[in-house]
Amino acid sequence: MKSLQDDSMGFFFLETCPIFKKILPKFVINKIFRLEALNLTVDAAKKLFGKTVAARKAEMDIDHAENVIDEYLIQMNNKTEIAEFFNEEDLMKVIFDLFSAGFDTTSNMLRWMIVYAAKYPDVQRRIQEQIDQVVPRGEFPTNQHKSQLSLVEAFIHEVLRITSFVPFGVLHSASVDTHLAGYIVPKDTLIFNVVGFAHQDPRYWEDPQEFKIERFLNDEGKFISHKEGFAPFMMGKRSCLGESLARMELSIFTAALLQNFTFSPPEGQEIDTNPQALPMAQLAKNQDFIISNRDRN
Repeated sequence: MKSLQDDSMGFFFLETCPIFKKILPKFVINKIFRLEALNLTVDAAKKLFGKTVAARKAEMDIDHAENVIDEYLIQMNNKTEIAEFFNEEDLMKVIFDLFSAGFDTTSNMLRWMIVYAAKYPDVQRRIQEQIDQVVPRGEFPTNQHKSQLSLVEAFIHEVLRITSFVPFGVLHSASVDTHLAGYIVPKDTLIFNVVGFAHQDPRYWEDPQEFKIERFLNDEGKFISHKEGFAPFMMGKRSCLGESLARMELSIFTAALLQNFTFSPPEGQEIDTNPQALPMAQLAKNQDFIISNRDRN
């Protein structure tokens, strides 16, 4: 995954300028646009996932599926009219989607949570005080605590807004010729949902460059879940399939991290909130933190 991120500029350029696929020899495309890195990653993923699938085949109980792979294998082996649509190659793609679009995005957003917690210690302290009031000692935060942790939710949403992790959205294309705001968008035109612009638009956000968790709190301190101009998971029929899972993960993991640790910069250093320069994602820069254990016993 790291090598894919490092070489993402080449993939991005080739996808947005597909004419090069037609006019350049394959070995030139592989060399210039670093497609060999993509192929190596795909091969490594297939080997890793293949071992996992083989292990599940040997161990699983067809009457008691324990995970997505089990369910898929059961459907693939069922003698039903839909069985023909299930095969191991597609199963590999499903696993890779869960691994990359699910795990990798959440882990990178958690890095951003740590960056902004360390950058704004007063906000971090307020959140920790609320967690201590809501979650009993000796327990981890769960999804049941979510509605009572308004500061955690406001913090997460403001980090999602200000970082715009996927600023250009996921590439789509027009399925038909479309007229929009006086413009003609021809069929098959590549379309970007530039959510990063909306998240910095002063029509929706006062002082959009400032980090303020109060944007997502009402006068009573309750969390405001819906705000115009806020769309980190995109919108419409092609919005993120994993939004509900991602929201749950971010809530539980962020609360658990801040419940048990305090994050701060090393002495004499500043936290850098500028993202790494990647074409399709804004990742937090690698930097040092002081992680202090919070003794709640």
